[in-house]
Amino acid sequence: MLGTLLFFNATPKEKRIQVPVVAHYAVDEPGFKRETGILTGRQWIEGNSAEIFFTGEEAFGAMLEDIRNAEHSVTKETYNYWGEDIGVTFAEVLADACERNVRTHFLMDFVGNVMASPRQVQRNAGCGR
Repeated sequence: MLGTLLFFNATPKEKRIQVPVVAHYAVDEPGFKRETGILTGRQWIEGNSAEIFFTGEEAFGAMLEDIRNAEHSVTKETYNYWGEDIGVTFAEVLADACERNVRTHFLMDFVGNVMASPRQVQRNAGCGR
C-alpha cells in the first residue's frame, strides 16, 4: 500500500492513468502492440511477445522457465517477492544463469531490497559484472 501511494504521488499528474485500461485486442493482434506502446511510451522490439497470466504461480513459473532457458541475457525488475521460497528460487535461478555466462540484470526497489532475505542476497553476491 505504501509503495502504491509513493508511486502514485511521485508520478506527474499528466502521466497518471485516469481511467481503467480496457483491452480491446488479444495479445497476438497488432492493435495490442500499438496500444501498449502508446500507453508505456515504448515500442515493441521485433521478436518479443506477451502472455497473459491470471495467477502469480502461472507468471512466476513462466518467468523461472524463461530464465532457465536463457542463452544470452536476462533482465528482471521487481518491487518485491512475497515469501522466502519464491525469492530464494529466483535468486538461485538468476545466479545459475549468471554462472552459465548469461548476462543477468536484476533490479529490485528499496522496499524489496529491505525485505530480501540474506540467502537471496548471498546467492547473488559476485554475479554482477
